[in-house]
Amino acid sequence: MTKRLLEDVYTTLQSANLATNESAFCEQWLAKSACYMRTLRFTDTEPSAEALATLGSKLGYYANELARRDDATSKHWAAVLTEL
Repeated sequence: MTKRLLEDVYTTLQSANLATNESAFCEQWLAKSACYMRTLRFTDTEPSAEALATLGSKLGYYANELARRDDATSKHWAAVLTEL
């Protein structure tokens, strides 16, 4: 279940141009190695609590930062990140 959640978050961040590729997502949003998602798929394991906590923290931080801006696009993505 949580692997699917990570994939959904990655897809959403990619559509917002906040993650350029899966390797960058792993490094920048999960604070893990570039091959973290591939390793999860290959070994059929779930993501660590640490990776999920890091992701949640970063999503919250950037949602707050975007919410402070006045334009509609930033407000939209702030709501999307908050929902994630």
